[in-house]
Amino acid sequence: MTDRELLELMVDKMTNMEQDFTVFKKDIKVEFSSLKSDVASLKTDVSSLKTDVAALKTDVAALKTDVASIKEEQRFMKQAIFELDARSISTDEKIDALTKHVSRNTEKLDELHTTQRLVNDHDTDIRIIKKMLIQ
Repeated sequence: MTDRELLELMVDKMTNMEQDFTVFKKDIKVEFSSLKSDVASLKTDVSSLKTDVAALKTDVAALKTDVASIKEEQRFMKQAIFELDARSISTDEKIDALTKHVSRNTEKLDELHTTQRLVNDHDTDIRIIKKMLIQ
């Protein structure tokens, strides 16, 4: 093989390597852009989840306050029922009043459990997304 042929072979090899390198650089840029986009999307999702969790925590606190006030109302109702009993109010009226209050209190308690479950679910989601971002 002559020097010229050897040089041409080296130039061809270098050209092929440069083309391969250019394609590789483009592929890396595309992948990196895709990863940047995914991370930005996850950051938005995490921010949204944090906002949701904060709102749910506020709701849970409000529900706890409501439950405390309901318990206080129940105490007053019991006292009022004893006073009404002394005034000879019919048993059916007492049962109706108690049934309404128990029903309302049960609904509020169910809402509290649902909100607590949602807070736990969002907290779990945030932990998972955080682990994904860290990895």
